[in-house]
Amino acid sequence: MNYLKAFGVKLLITSIAVLSTFSIFYDASIFKVLLAIFIITGVSFVIGDMMLLPRVSNTMATIMDLPLNFALLWLTGELLLFAPTWEILSVAVFAAVLITVLEPFVHLLLERPEMGNVTTLSKDRFQTEISKELDEREEDK
Repeated sequence: MNYLKAFGVKLLITSIAVLSTFSIFYDASIFKVLLAIFIITGVSFVIGDMMLLPRVSNTMATIMDLPLNFALLWLTGELLLFAPTWEILSVAVFAAVLITVLEPFVHLLLERPEMGNVTTLSKDRFQTEISKELDEREEDK
């Protein structure tokens, strides 16, 4: 149930970004825009939030979401809207940045304890251990 809530928040964020960019700059039908929203949200949720986020930190997952969202926006814009490449690229960059700015809120929702995701320690955290020497040296005898 919590994954549905996180998916719904991500769908809302993607809808705001795509509707505010693609609908304003292009005369796209609502069906094509909704199809693009569901494709972008679904692929981004599975790859970015379900596969990457449990393995890396929130910051790294957000950084990796930017090129993923850009590529998805660019491809769906090219395939569904048939717009010139240079126009789609600028709109895709703007929408990807907008989605990426709001993405940490979805990540925080997914990292809550009831979601079952265990946050792992980063590899740069070390702890020293002090103990008595276990083997006796000959000079100590």
